[in-house]
Amino acid sequence: MFNPLVSIVIPVHNGSNYLRESIQSAINQTYKNIEIIVVNDGSNDNGDTAQVARSFGNTIKYYEKPNGGISSAFNFGIHQMKGDYFSWLSHDDIYCDNKIESQIQHLSSLDNKEVILFSDHEIIDEHSSVISSSTIRIKGTQPFFEIYNSQLLIALKRPFINGNTVLIPKTAFDNVGLFDERLKVTQDFEMWFRLVSKYPLYYINKSLIKYRTHSNQGSKPNPSFIIESLSTKIDLLSRITDAELLIYTKSPIIENSYFQLLIYCFYKGGDNNQYPLTHYYNRLKLSTTKIIKSKYLLLAFFMKIFVSVNYRLRKPITIILYKIIKSPLLDFI
Repeated sequence: MFNPLVSIVIPVHNGSNYLRESIQSAINQTYKNIEIIVVNDGSNDNGDTAQVARSFGNTIKYYEKPNGGISSAFNFGIHQMKGDYFSWLSHDDIYCDNKIESQIQHLSSLDNKEVILFSDHEIIDEHSSVISSSTIRIKGTQPFFEIYNSQLLIALKRPFINGNTVLIPKTAFDNVGLFDERLKVTQDFEMWFRLVSKYPLYYINKSLIKYRTHSNQGSKPNPSFIIESLSTKIDLLSRITDAELLIYTKSPIIENSYFQLLIYCFYKGGDNNQYPLTHYYNRLKLSTTKIIKSKYLLLAFFMKIFVSVNYRLRKPITIILYKIIKSPLLDFI
């Protein structure tokens, strides 16, 4: 019987308000061969977070460390875990009772157990009431299937995988490395990109977690979040070959992504290694469809010509371009 130990890792920083509900959802798992690791990442809330965690006693493994960000907390938890599989749980989110059991059942049906699993999720508010459901909108009605060309999808579409839904073999971190501690808000999809380059990605077509949206979330839009997201996207797209890019020559997602990168390079006044405007222009030409070419390529060509103008001219042009594509960066120009 397939009965691996699963380590549920919960990083938390000043999270006493929702931590109890999160830990309890881990304890309530119908699959019982689990360990629950709570990593207090340098909370400075007068001991409130520590008090909540310690109230669970020996039902969890509780650790404290200096504040270093969510990536460092996850990496700390991975070093401490004894399990065969890693399962992420944010301190303000909730597992459905059958989250781990459902994933282990699906793993049991595969000959190769070295795969990455993820699923859909529900969205809840500050009071744990369900607001809506989120699906990845992949064609197909099967309850469980492999996602192909997933590396490119992850590079282009950040919400493609909700981190709380994943189940990852611990050995995968030995092969691809740990979370990038330089990244504060995009460490998740950078990690997924590395993982799916070496491991098959399987999708479970049902909601297994409840993702909370609230006013104190670290990933709420702000300049640093958006800039890091765009910078990470630049990095991930640079790792994709032209041959891989051709797979998605009719995708409006990839066209819009490269166009955003072009605007970013234009705004920075660059056409160099750091801001390779010409490189993204050429890739845009490779990826665009006949229908969209006139809309994006004409503007892209315009940017190539005027990238050398001074900042006073680049700024209003950038604002106009961001308005055209309704970019969230418009609010921070």
